[in-house]
Amino acid sequence: MRKSDIRDDNGNTLYEQKRKAKSLIRMVLVCVLVVLLVGAILLGIFIQKWKTDGVSFAIIGGADGPTSIFLAGKLGGSDAKEQSEEEAEVQTKEQMEEQAEMKAEVITTKQAKEIMNSGEECVILDVREADEYAEGHIEGAIQLSYTEIETRAEQVLADKDKLILVYCRSGRRSAIAAQALLELGYSNVKDFGGIIDWPYETVK
Repeated sequence: MRKSDIRDDNGNTLYEQKRKAKSLIRMVLVCVLVVLLVGAILLGIFIQKWKTDGVSFAIIGGADGPTSIFLAGKLGGSDAKEQSEEEAEVQTKEQMEEQAEMKAEVITTKQAKEIMNSGEECVILDVREADEYAEGHIEGAIQLSYTEIETRAEQVLADKDKLILVYCRSGRRSAIAAQALLELGYSNVKDFGGIIDWPYETVK
């Protein structure tokens, strides 16, 4: 009898046994490959997620190959984004509050006249152009065009704590000039609008 004709207890010949063994080995190999493929995909997702969340990792190797994985976590990803948004919101609120605090006080021509008559030390600032100033201005006013505030204010207005009363023709330029003065560090600025609303005397 040939060896190939020898049957086992289940009646399978040696050839059939080998064929089944090979099929079983192939199935095992396929399963192993599938597991490795799925593991590689999951590992890629894991690495991408941890990179996105700001976590670094390193494989610590030994003489016989890698022995452990070291993860170094830090705040990142959605947590960092939320924190950044919260900080930006706080900064925006603070900036809005600062801008509100820096807004120049608007007073009436009557209030401005009362300050001038009170003897309180102040500067009357005419922010119109020189030719407009020459045509008529409030007595004692100095001329500095609103377009020159940033470049010449510190030369003309040395004391940044002194009260400054600002006016123009209609009130538009005086508002711009008053805000510019505040941004330059002048602490006591009042805007009383335009000379067209000034019911008192003017000089040339």
